[in-house]
Amino acid sequence: MTNKKKVKYKIRRIPKERRKQISPRSRKITLGLSVFLILAVSFFMFMKSDHFTVSKILVNGNVKLTQTEIIDSSGIKKGQNLFDYNTKKAEENILSLSYAESVEVVREYPDTVHIYVLEKKGSMAYLTGGVYYYLDENGMVLKTESSLTDTDVMIVSFAENTEGEFYEVGSIVDLKKDPRLAIAKSVYDFSKKNDLTHYISEFYVSSAGVNYIYTTRSNVIKFYTYAAFEENEDFIGDFITYEDRHIMAEVVEGSRPVYKVIEIE
Repeated sequence: MTNKKKVKYKIRRIPKERRKQISPRSRKITLGLSVFLILAVSFFMFMKSDHFTVSKILVNGNVKLTQTEIIDSSGIKKGQNLFDYNTKKAEENILSLSYAESVEVVREYPDTVHIYVLEKKGSMAYLTGGVYYYLDENGMVLKTESSLTDTDVMIVSFAENTEGEFYEVGSIVDLKKDPRLAIAKSVYDFSKKNDLTHYISEFYVSSAGVNYIYTTRSNVIKFYTYAAFEENEDFIGDFITYEDRHIMAEVVEGSRPVYKVIEIE
């Protein structure tokens, strides 16, 4: 047998002067990162604690929309953490409601959510086929009802309705397609421009094509053509605002208005 030589291994020691030294600056950086990590974890755990559980959801600015439908559409619920929802997403959800024009969702620490809503203003309640279609100024259907529920809009009705008309909420009624609707929109625009919307209750077109504007003072304005309306806008504005004798004024082109006993053709 071959004799094996025993090999002795020596641990090589690095001279002290060659050892890598940790500088005071590096120690400070390491300590700072450790403290930051501890604080970040502590802050995250604090944010997720019961201290920030939503206990109040307050809705402001709504008139047509109910608090329940606004809160339900937002996706925010009581009992969840204040930081577990996205405010932008909640706002987008609420804006899907037909009457919502603008929305702002604000957190109030530690447990309250504020929802500020600006609603669209209805322009007309278009009555056709026994259904009231509440429209905004662009003709979008805000809601449908079988009876008149809002009294702050101008009712639009015709003696002869277009058969088969039906509109979904969110759809657009073409206000230019039907000449009667076009005149109704022009009358509304005139009333809005002159701050008269609260004085006009209804715009009606008879089977003979005669236009009538009913006022909240129980007076009536009658005209055959929109040109006659435009020619007498100053008179119409004053009549709607100040007349309280419960009479009808007929306006025609090229002539002074004629007062008559109220009668509908």
